[in-house]
Amino acid sequence: MSRTGAVEASRKTEDHVLPVCRGGKITIPACTACNRAKGAKSLPDFLASTHFQATRTKRKSSKAWPEHELFAVYAVAVLRRTHDLMRNCNQAQSAGTEPGALSASG
Repeated sequence: MSRTGAVEASRKTEDHVLPVCRGGKITIPACTACNRAKGAKSLPDFLASTHFQATRTKRKSSKAWPEHELFAVYAVAVLRRTHDLMRNCNQAQSAGTEPGALSASG
């Protein structure tokens, strides 16, 4: 996606849409404060947080990510993670090993 969000270049970070601890690989631009506030929360939990709601109310920028786009990116991240897990299980079955014996990165 080409949207950069309402983030100054000096404050921009890359946030994992699905947290790394949950196998996330897809990132989007986010300000440092939002990235830290999100931490390991899921995107739906973060969007419901007081931090996000307060920040969204203060910043009425036309460059901010619309919530429907955030959910679309989140859906893609979840589907990618599910695909990786299914591939891991299929590889394990083909090899005759337990699914946990192979890495999810495949």
